[in-house]
Amino acid sequence: SENSFSPSYPEKCNNNFFYINISAEVLGVAQHHDAVSGTEKQAVTFDYAERLADGVNSGQSVVQDVYNSLMSSGISNPPLQIFCLSLNVSVCNVSQSSSNFQITLYNPLVRSVFYTVRLPVFGSKYIVYKEDGSTIIPSDYVSVTFDESGNLHSITNLTSGTTLPLLQNFMYYSGFPGNNSGGQNQASGAYIFRPSSNTPTNIPLKRWGGIIKGSVVQEAFQQFTDWISQVIRVYQDKPYVEIEWTIGPIPIDDKIGKEIVTRYTIPGFGNKGVFYTDANGREVLERRLNYRPTWDLNQTEPVAGNYYPVNALIGIKNGDSKLQFTVLTDRSQGGVSLNDGDVELMVHRRLLYDDAKGVGEPLNEPGDDGKGLIIKGTHYLVLDSVENSASIYRPLAQQIFWEPQVSFSDLNIDPASYVKKFKTKWSGLASALPRNVHLLTMEQFRHTGPVPSPSGSVPYLIRFEHFYENYEDDILSAPVTFDIKDIFAPFQITDVYELSLGGNVKYEDVRRLQWKTEASSTYLKKVRHLSGTQVTLKPMEIVTLQANIFI
Repeated sequence: SENSFSPSYPEKCNNNFFYINISAEVLGVAQHHDAVSGTEKQAVTFDYAERLADGVNSGQSVVQDVYNSLMSSGISNPPLQIFCLSLNVSVCNVSQSSSNFQITLYNPLVRSVFYTVRLPVFGSKYIVYKEDGSTIIPSDYVSVTFDESGNLHSITNLTSGTTLPLLQNFMYYSGFPGNNSGGQNQASGAYIFRPSSNTPTNIPLKRWGGIIKGSVVQEAFQQFTDWISQVIRVYQDKPYVEIEWTIGPIPIDDKIGKEIVTRYTIPGFGNKGVFYTDANGREVLERRLNYRPTWDLNQTEPVAGNYYPVNALIGIKNGDSKLQFTVLTDRSQGGVSLNDGDVELMVHRRLLYDDAKGVGEPLNEPGDDGKGLIIKGTHYLVLDSVENSASIYRPLAQQIFWEPQVSFSDLNIDPASYVKKFKTKWSGLASALPRNVHLLTMEQFRHTGPVPSPSGSVPYLIRFEHFYENYEDDILSAPVTFDIKDIFAPFQITDVYELSLGGNVKYEDVRRLQWKTEASSTYLKKVRHLSGTQVTLKPMEIVTLQANIFI
């Protein structure tokens, strides 16, 4: 049989369902914990990379076809969209070689976002057309200061006037070089974080590049070593500080594996060993140093034993629970608050010993040039009151995960003619969803849904999510009701049915096992979220629907 991941195979079928299915299959394979974390043999890493590249190419084929349809005014075909996949390392042939080019953005969220497009160019002066043709970095919301050496010194919330000292350090833990013959000889490796010392080695700032000021963003450059640097940015219209770090290749000439962390410190903050991390981007859970809620912990690893997974954010609250400092991540990392006022995140690792947990290789990926991997990532810092913090970090976490997708095309005509020739703006929404509701899924059923569809209609799988928790925000944590027939613009919804979360059976046909426990003898009744076409959601609830649509 043909390899469904072969690059040549998609060329045999001009069917968007086919391309979407390839992307979905690849993404499904990549949900394996080794694929997410990189804890696999090098040959498997290469295989994951090849599969993901095929999935990206298939997805781009679908997007190109959709853009051709949405942008065409019937006069001529829109220009080919080019996806610059190396924008994170400032490489894009279109923007760097064309004197005139068009940028197309797709916002996957169901609300408008303020997004700053960063792209590499060679010129010094550009005119941007809309679709209708010192030691202080301030903005309207937040500012940061630096000391005379260029180290981060303080952060100020300009809305409330709150200023706190804020320090940042890069450090590394030396990986324990054990032979895995017993607990005391366990090596630090792909699956095991076990430092040789509980005190990391500090990496001092080496070079301060000063501040570059612009009307949209101001930024400061810091160089810590030849292999660690970062840019700190403050935007005029955004309530957070952005820190974009570049780390690698991690040196191993000294024969010592290193696990790199960055530590943000607010001296005297008073969080008393309590910090908060998200669970898969949804609930935010309280964590306590050297503590487990269901058993008495004998802590033998004071650092590693307190690390928790951070998928979206980690935060601390001060002693009187009035202020919250939150760090959002652009990828899953390990995090902890080991000392008062600290937020520590592990950002890169390179180790020389296998931990004997199944990989059979050290976590020492050489990269294309054989020198080791270079990692570029971003942290987002938010300082606000406990009451206001969720209204900032909840939508920001979504915007980080569902970032607007940018594509480019050569512009061979003047902008005024282009606007007349092609459609330059489109939205699938007739009205905005409530601020606390997210459109989690909107996908056409491949054949038929669990409920028969009226003749001429198309069944769609739709999920809505209330993405706030109880008591997280005075307004946004409230239950919300909206009418699904008022949301979407391009089509008419004929009827709607509530389904199980998996979307494979009608909700009323779900039969769960009912367990009687020592703690409770009552059974939870099923709660319906749909009445006609009106949807009601409480905090953290997800509703799954089949909507039959006339397009």
